[in-house]
Amino acid sequence: MNIPTRKTKRRGFTAIELAVVVGGVATIGLFLPALGTAKAKANRIKCANNLRTIHMSFSALASDIDGATPWQHGAFAIGNPDSNRFCQAMGLNEVQNVFDIESLWLFYTVRKSLGSHAALGSPCDPAVVAKIRNYKVKTFDEYRVRTDFIVPRQIQSYAIHMGGDLNAPETIFAMTRNFDGDDAVPTKKPSGDNIKPRLGRSLRLKSLKHAHFIGADEASHSRVMAGLNKGQGHFVTADGAVARVDADFDLHQAIHRHAISWQEGHGIALDENLSRPRQ
Repeated sequence: MNIPTRKTKRRGFTAIELAVVVGGVATIGLFLPALGTAKAKANRIKCANNLRTIHMSFSALASDIDGATPWQHGAFAIGNPDSNRFCQAMGLNEVQNVFDIESLWLFYTVRKSLGSHAALGSPCDPAVVAKIRNYKVKTFDEYRVRTDFIVPRQIQSYAIHMGGDLNAPETIFAMTRNFDGDDAVPTKKPSGDNIKPRLGRSLRLKSLKHAHFIGADEASHSRVMAGLNKGQGHFVTADGAVARVDADFDLHQAIHRHAISWQEGHGIALDENLSRPRQ
């Protein structure tokens, strides 16, 4: 006997269900740009906090050396054997280490304050952050008694300004590495030496047109930080204030203020050099 079978009727979306699905997809599409913007904003806040941490680390060191940054301290004089002894007491091999972005971190006080390499990688700089994660040394502390410690330039997102002076509050102290300017120039230091930092760059008053933040939206360049666009960057001044820059005009104003603050506190040539970690 043949038993009749019930045919299953295929049912598609109703108009209401389809409208709900389409509406949901459209809503997600509307929120995605906002989520991306929120993430970029959060990354910039973290980047600013890193710069604040770097400033605090060198401020802690300054309390050990008469309130001065090492690159502005007269005891660090190239060619003076007493300076090398002073350096070695502080954990450095030689005075040149003070002006080198890879060996500047030898100071134990600085490393203790930073805690790890993570503080030197900006979340706006994902290429550097990835390299830090894969770096074999996870903490600075194990190098407490070593004098061969360097931080490779490839795992640094920030530049230290060799004119940053804690006694001149508006001098630029450190900034994101995605800037361009001029070649570094020899500059007279309080010690009397004319010094040009290794791997350095300068932001000079007389050539402001060269000073700008390089953006990921305008160039494929070794100094580009993928999370920052043209004109975007951060810097911290000697008084600990962190500035978010979104236009070259803002950077040029900061360079002007750096020069004025420096000239108010010094009788020697303006220091315009940064020791930028070239990639």
